[in-house]
Amino acid sequence: MIKLDTQGKNIEISAPETINITSKNINLKASDSIDLDANVNITETAGKAKRSDIGGDMFVYVNGALTEVIEGDLHSETKKGKTMLNSE
Repeated sequence: MIKLDTQGKNIEISAPETINITSKNINLKASDSIDLDANVNITETAGKAKRSDIGGDMFVYVNGALTEVIEGDLHSETKKGKTMLNSE
């Protein structure tokens, strides 16, 4: 279903099961915020590279375990010091 709300200035797209978008390139741009929300899982796959540029702070909250698997080198740099905390 595609709902155009010209008075509220909104477009709503919904489907009972799946929405697939396929293209050579897809660009999403918002003047304020983009929110992604899933009740179960969010999976991201990049065939070559993934980059995140953040103009402010970045927070990662994990309720379970966090696992990182790096098959190449790990490079980490900080300009103002580093604080390591261990809860053991």
